[in-house]
Amino acid sequence: MKIKILTKRILGIFMIVLFTAVSSVYAADKPTIDKVVIKPSKNIKRGSQAEITISGTNLDQVNQGVVFRKHGAGKNADYFSAYLYQTPTTLTGTISTSGCADTGSYDLFLQTGSYPDYVDAAKKANVINLRKGSKEAEIISIKPNKLPKGVTKKVKVKGKNLKGSNIYFEIYKYVTKNGEHTSIGGVDAQVITQTISNNGFTALVTVLTDTVVGKRDVYIWIYGDNYEDSKCAKKKNGFGVIKK
Repeated sequence: MKIKILTKRILGIFMIVLFTAVSSVYAADKPTIDKVVIKPSKNIKRGSQAEITISGTNLDQVNQGVVFRKHGAGKNADYFSAYLYQTPTTLTGTISTSGCADTGSYDLFLQTGSYPDYVDAAKKANVINLRKGSKEAEIISIKPNKLPKGVTKKVKVKGKNLKGSNIYFEIYKYVTKNGEHTSIGGVDAQVITQTISNNGFTALVTVLTDTVVGKRDVYIWIYGDNYEDSKCAKKKNGFGVIKK
């Protein structure tokens, strides 16, 4: 009887030691962020680029794609990401921001897992501040700004600082669910002439018959010879799909 009790005690102690050791291994693998350096500055004009260096521990345990979300917002907030070079103690690379991104402060998230089951493993608050540029592209008017389902019509777009010849005109609505972007489309927009004249251009817009009624955001992408010359303009809820 004493031998059985002693054996049970030894087995119990062994299980506790094993559990503690396994827990310590998992705790040791948890990624941490010690420091984030943005060059030339954490204050970034949207539509431009910056260099980022993240220092910490166990950074080879996270995905190379890091995520930036508006400060204090939940998983379904607007976000953008950057793909970085990875070592156990550093993540380095280039942040490329969109001219259509929301201004304000953004938090940094390191993630593990794969789509669609990403997990936020580490966070650093207020790492960058996106602000407006000096000559941003802007959409002033869209005429007509709504069309019934199943209709194709020419649409005239007017704006500000719209310069260039490589134009993409898109109409859709982003919806974020469980931290991932999906889009509501159903509207095909083709620029008729690839030259902007007097800050405007004409596009042929087709609304599909089976699309969802409702408002869409309007985007203009103008690509230059390099990233700094490229522009994006957005008009929130700028176009509507209506019933016939």
